[in-house]
Parts: sequence; structure tokens; C-alpha cells
Amino acid sequence: MAESQKELLNRVSVLKSEFLKFLKPTDVIFNIQGLEGELVDILEPIEICAYLYRDRCIKLSDKDVIEATHLSRGRTASCQIMCQAVKLRKDNWALLLLHAIKETHASVNLSVINENNVDVAYHGKRRKEIISINTGQVNNTIEIRCNSPGGITYRNGLMYIVIDKQRVDVMNMTGILIRSVQRSLESSVQSISTSTDSLFLIDPLADTLYCCDLDGSDRWKFTSDMMNNPRRGTSDKSGNVYVTCVSNNAVVVSPDGKHHKELLTKKDRLQNPTGIYYDKSNNCLLVCNEGNCDAFLFNVKHSTKNE
Repeated sequence: MAESQKELLNRVSVLKSEFLKFLKPTDVIFNIQGLEGELVDILEPIEICAYLYRDRCIKLSDKDVIEATHLSRGRTASCQIMCQAVKLRKDNWALLLLHAIKETHASVNLSVINENNVDVAYHGKRRKEIISINTGQVNNTIEIRCNSPGGITYRNGLMYIVIDKQRVDVMNMTGILIRSVQRSLESSVQSISTSTDSLFLIDPLADTLYCCDLDGSDRWKFTSDMMNNPRRGTSDKSGNVYVTCVSNNAVVVSPDGKHHKELLTKKDRLQNPTGIYYDKSNNCLLVCNEGNCDAFLFNVKHSTKNE
């Protein structure tokens, strides 16, 4: 067992009282394996809830209530109900909840580099790994300047990494820093994507999609009632941005941010969709559910008219 895991388990008895405090209206300040800040700014209740359900710590009815609360009342309320649900079902609720938090934060970002390699960044570790899809072997390990990158994307042999909510580091494939783009953000960016000459940043707490140039200057920002708690984003070669949302839908936004359309919904079997990737070679959109771990591949037909 890794030292960090031992430390986490040793602190369960101490943290149990902290979680009990969290069941009150006030938020708890704590630190778990490098996580710092208010609890509601750290936890992803939808991901933790799905893990708890798969681990039989809560019932389907609990999961449905937590997800509905997250949509209607936000992260704080859903975290409170989640804690109460686990405590009601299991005597060792604190240990189970901490384990779920640890497991759902083990890997924070996975990005496609090319058809042969993916990039995996880990929470609490100042490094990321480039892994071969064919062999599963780690081809390269690269040091980064924060414990939990907000998002990673690749373009033209460069990687763009959100660092500490304040900037985007641009590095080459060997990990050498090329430049750092200053960019103050309201909360932790969940996803970053690139098109021809733009960066797209998704801020789930602000329900906002930002577009800026490669130097970090704003071009536009997009918000909509249709885009509730956006999670991940990807872009096609024309600059259209595809965003998955906790509200069981996917939205496409035009390159100028002036037009948008709800592309996929719950009727398309989306259930807490998180992962999304646009295959530019074949004009296909891959969407993955967090709720039931299903994945779907959609053909994308582009219209010549703005919608």
C-alpha cells in the first residue's frame, strides 16, 4: 500500500468528525491527499455518487435524489444529501466515503494525443504520463507545475495545461515549458480544447464556456440555460465546440459563440455524460456516460447554415 493511501486511512477517524460537521449548513475546510479548499469546491458529487452506487454503498433511489438535487440546487446540497445517504446505509460510512473520494480523484484528466497515445494526469501528483494505447506502457513521464491540472489538450506538437486556475502552461512533448499564458478563472476549469487558433475553457461552477486566443485574450464567452454544469468539451476542425453537461445533454456552440444547439439529450441515452471526443478524420463524436459507463459513437453531419 502506498504511503499516501496509508496516510489517508490513518486520518479516517479524524476526518469523520469533519464530515459530521459538513452535515450542518456550514462548509468544512479540510485537506485530503493534497486537496485543499472548501469541500464543495473540491468534490464531484456526480462522479462520487456513481462510484458509491456501483460499490453498493447507496441505493438507486439515493443516486437519483442526489443527481436531481445537484441539477436543481447545486453542488453543496447534493454533497450534503450524499453524505447523509451513505451514513444512513452503512455504519462505516466515513471510510466508504473517503475511499470513493480517493478513487474518483485518482485520475483527473485523460486526453487523446494521437491514434497511438493518450495523456493521463493524476490528482495530487505533480506529473502526468503519456501511455501507449496499444501496449498500455508508459512512454514518458512529464513534470507539471501543480498537483491537479484543470485540463490538458494538444495541438501541433504542443500541450496546453490549465495550472492553478490562473494560467495555461504551454509545453512541448518532452515537457519543456515554452510559455505561460496568464488567465484568471472563477473556478477550476474542467476541460480545455483547441481549434485552429483558439483555446476553449469550460468552467463548470460558472456554467460558462470561454473562448480565447492562444495568448489567453478573451474572444467570447457563452452561457445558456441549456448548458447546466458543463463537464468536458471537444472541438472539430471548423471550430465548433461540443460540450457534455450534468443535465444529461450535449450542446454544440458555433466558432463565434453566437449560435448553439442541443445536440444530444437523455432520449439519446445520455446519463451523466462526461467524456467527449471529436474524431476529426471521420467526423464522429464519441460520448461516454459516467452514470452507467456506456459509450456512444455518433456520426456528425454539418449544415451549411447557422442554426
